[in-house]
Amino acid sequence: MRAEIRIEPQKTLGEIDPMLYGVNVEHLERAVYGGYWAELVRNRKFAGHDDARPGRGWPAAWEREFSDPPGFGIPAGWEPFGAGPAVEYAHDNSVFYSGGQSQRIDLLGDGDSPRGVSQPGIAVLGGEGYHLRVVLRARGPIGPVRVGLGDDVAEVLIDDRDLAEEWRTIESHLVPKSGGSFDLRITAGGRGQLWIGAISLMRADHHRAGGVRQDVAERLKTGGITLIRWPGGNFASDYDWRCGIGPRDRRPTAFNRAWGEWEPHDLGTDEFLAHCEQWDVTPFITVNAGSGTPAQAAAWVEYCNGPPDSEYGAMRAANGRAEPYRVRHWSIGNEIWGNFQVGHVDAETYARRCVEFARAMRAVDPRLHLTAVGHVRNVLGRWNERVAEIAGASVDAVAIHSYTLNPMILPAEPGPKEKYLAIVAGPETVDGVLDDSIAVIDAHWGGDGAEIAYDEYGVREDLRTTTPWKETYTLRDGLCIAGIIQSMQRRAGRVRIGAQFGFANRLGLIDVEADSIAETPCYQAFALLANNSGPLAIASECRSESFSTRGLGTEPPQRDVPWLRVNATASRDRDRVFLSVVNRHPEQAILAAIEFAGDWRPLARARVSVLGGDGPTARNAPGAVPGVTLARADCELEADEEGFAHLFEPHSVTVLELTRA
Repeated sequence: MRAEIRIEPQKTLGEIDPMLYGVNVEHLERAVYGGYWAELVRNRKFAGHDDARPGRGWPAAWEREFSDPPGFGIPAGWEPFGAGPAVEYAHDNSVFYSGGQSQRIDLLGDGDSPRGVSQPGIAVLGGEGYHLRVVLRARGPIGPVRVGLGDDVAEVLIDDRDLAEEWRTIESHLVPKSGGSFDLRITAGGRGQLWIGAISLMRADHHRAGGVRQDVAERLKTGGITLIRWPGGNFASDYDWRCGIGPRDRRPTAFNRAWGEWEPHDLGTDEFLAHCEQWDVTPFITVNAGSGTPAQAAAWVEYCNGPPDSEYGAMRAANGRAEPYRVRHWSIGNEIWGNFQVGHVDAETYARRCVEFARAMRAVDPRLHLTAVGHVRNVLGRWNERVAEIAGASVDAVAIHSYTLNPMILPAEPGPKEKYLAIVAGPETVDGVLDDSIAVIDAHWGGDGAEIAYDEYGVREDLRTTTPWKETYTLRDGLCIAGIIQSMQRRAGRVRIGAQFGFANRLGLIDVEADSIAETPCYQAFALLANNSGPLAIASECRSESFSTRGLGTEPPQRDVPWLRVNATASRDRDRVFLSVVNRHPEQAILAAIEFAGDWRPLARARVSVLGGDGPTARNAPGAVPGVTLARADCELEADEEGFAHLFEPHSVTVLELTRA
């Protein structure tokens, strides 16, 4: 199979903003807790209810009218240890350290047998140091409190004389004798009462670095990631930023209605922004325009950017940060057009509220770059039209979100060939979404011209057929992500912000386990283009054989989709050209004749990077040998006066780095 590619190095399409290569970090399932954040303990502040859950041994409904089941009084995530007549439990809502609730253990016997609570599934590495912190109080001669992992794997003994009827924070260093998955136990003996306000266990190096897993954060650097949108996503529409500042153990655990999850607020404003500074990425904060108010958003801006003598700047300084963070990029809400969203309203109401938010936030800091909530094209009551007309003069950008395929809306998983073609053709859908949406916004914009923030995109997979908290991404999906980045680069004059959804675990570029990380093909494709593109988008075109698709899921029918999808970027002096090529054919290599307009000709030696695998469904699983790999090599070009030819492998992403002769 053959193709023709033409590159015009002197024809600039736009300057690529570095913030095009962003990701989302949203508080959703295991994206933050169990992924991005290093905390090993689940429900570490003992929030929530003692509800019936599988495995808790709860009796039939009528039996519960005669006696409490085992574990009554213990919130989700925890189990009784040493249960029997000599111990009772209560989630205490009168004596607590944070969030209106603590775990109380009533020790009723006089013996020294350990009784308390445990949490299974704490994965640790043998010989590695861990930072332990526990907040306790006690009444009566309860004997020493033991906090440890499994049977003699690692343990801290806390003398009851160090405890009293007031809260005490005890910190210690644990080094497990062996690695594996163990129960975390908090026990005591004797007679009396023990309260647990909070407990934390992190690897010591992650704790010293502020709480974000450093092996996860390292993927920001190697992935070429320049921006993080936080804290959501839907989560942002019911997030009170004030709960996420101050001492972490004191922060309340609250129920977030967006995802129906308990949020401990451990990753808060200061942790997030310090992390962005550490890894040199741009923070992009989404304010709560769902259940929140303009005044709350303005206060958040002042906390981040205000001088230390301002009301909220002084609060920041009291929390250990006198210098302002100077956060410039903010988004006014998330997907308020959706009836699934906390605070959902119609387009006109949102647009008027957006103006109020912008006015309040810029009264604190007039330098802010603000993004309004947009939608695809002009659906849902002419959303983009009305937001552009009413709010256009008050903001700088409009957000567009779209995802590829989403087979969960189908009655059954589609066939592999049909699914493959729909996903690899997904970037063509993105082209239409961006162009059509920009046309609507431009026709009604009330300002100087809207930038586009394509700050949620990705491939949706069917969670009915995979791990509940994580999609299974293959090389096929990586081809799609590469194509979407090409779509944004081609529109560099308009699309200024990009953010793939998400980063770790759910819809994420990387799969994170307690002791391993797998870089998905989506991550590899993202990193390949982010790290091997120039700052200028230049004109290119391709002629190749094509295929067609019929509508599937959220993907409309596509006709005449070229097997080769190409895009070109260049250095500022145009002496280097980066040609990215996605060969979407599942089986055939394609030989392309590549030519250049004008007098630009390449040197005979080029740098070639190829992302590929044994087949379109090749993947990288945690702890396994990667099935998708990146190969780099310098190669000699067989060039003539017009250009050169190159063979592109099937189901692959290739970047050719060419230097001007």
